Amino acid sequence: MPGQRVIYKGFAVIADSLDMDLQWRCLLLLGLTIYLLVPYTEAYMTQAQMKQAMKTVRNVCLPKSGVSKDALAKMLTGEFDAEDRKLKCYLGCVLGMMQAVKNNKVSLNMIRNQVTKMLAPDVSKKIMAAFESCEGSTGEDNCDLAFNFAKCVYDADPENFFVP
Repeated sequence: MPGQRVIYKGFAVIADSLDMDLQWRCLLLLGLTIYLLVPYTEAYMTQAQMKQAMKTVRNVCLPKSGVSKDALAKMLTGEFDAEDRKLKCYLGCVLGMMQAVKNNKVSLNMIRNQVTKMLAPDVSKKIMAAFESCEGSTGEDNCDLAFNFAKCVYDADPENFFVP
């Protein structure tokens, strides 16, 4: 592209006017600056971006469980149908894909690792508070455990509750 050539030629003219020792010093300084600044940059997902990313999980777990989209929509408004085995197993699939269940217990460490990497600290603190309050959730199997955990999280913080 013509604009890129002009920029490149501009840099070439500047580089030609500097002696080789100074060019290397500038390059070293630029590299060192980038190296020092990268650890201080933060990039977190918004809840909207996280929901978008979780669509992949939904695309796997929806057909696997056979849950209806209506049951999922109702759940997001607080209507958890305790008789809907497909809903329970959908939630079990979601937690399973997040590697958040071990030995029929919710693994808060795994959830914390994922939440804190994806969400800004102010948002992750709110969400983790709800998760931590539900750490003792139990169930006969992963489906029941996931259902009970999700219901508890919803009850603890309906405003920030979301499931893919």
